[in-house]
Amino acid sequence: MKGPQFVDKSNTTQLGSAIYPLDYTKYSIVPDYFNYAGIHRPVVLYTVPQTFIDDIIVHTDINDTTGVVHYTVSYIVGEYGVVDPACHVELLDHQGVMVSHGTGLFGTLYIPEANLWWPRLTHPRPGYLYTLKVSLIDNDELLDVYRLCIGLRTLQWNSTTLLLNKKPIYLAGFGKHEDANLRGKGLDNTLLVRDYNLMTWLGANSFRTSHYPYAEETLLMADQEGFMVIDESPACSLDGFDVILLEVHKAMLQEMILRDKNHPSVIMWSLANEPRTDKPEAEDYFRY
Repeated sequence: MKGPQFVDKSNTTQLGSAIYPLDYTKYSIVPDYFNYAGIHRPVVLYTVPQTFIDDIIVHTDINDTTGVVHYTVSYIVGEYGVVDPACHVELLDHQGVMVSHGTGLFGTLYIPEANLWWPRLTHPRPGYLYTLKVSLIDNDELLDVYRLCIGLRTLQWNSTTLLLNKKPIYLAGFGKHEDANLRGKGLDNTLLVRDYNLMTWLGANSFRTSHYPYAEETLLMADQEGFMVIDESPACSLDGFDVILLEVHKAMLQEMILRDKNHPSVIMWSLANEPRTDKPEAEDYFRY
């Protein structure tokens, strides 16, 4: 989030043997990853019905062998949409069998003898996922439906230990990057599978999304494969701790949490990477 450092613009179009457009700008930082601008991930255009599901918030708990899912659904109504649709919620296991259901925009589902979400190296069946199916209905007409993969797990901590499903866990893994020497920066699903296979082969069970939130495909695979994720905001080498930077930083954190809040793999939020906290003004910055 520190502004890039540039050399002065030049009126010439040639630098040595290289030819540049008039008034070119040269990037002077040499990062340890592919820190380039551009579209790094798929851009998807889609339509929504006049009444559509806008957000789903899920909190999970465990009561002995019973899984508990607290859910909240919000929707948006267009000019010709249905103002007050009925909301039906179903929870399906990995075979598509309904194990619990409810009605209403918020409520609680109970799953007897639930399969919990466990990370790798802690359970013979890591990454178990259920599907939360949310439907908006008006007089038997289906207005919208959304399917969300969720994992049943709890997180607790004290001054010495992080507990997942009430058991201590140990993170073995990496500070990762979303690039590769074959293609450079960006999402590549084939390389993504290779990365997870390599991490599994090395005996890892976690990684940090250094130094920015990764593509949703990466987190979905972490959910499925049982990898724990420290989700990091794009605040790298923070400096100049002023009000403008603080507001931008907070907005980015809010967007990251809004997008990634329901992933069972995400066990921790990282505010920043290597901020200049030796500066006196950093104390008040991070307090707010």
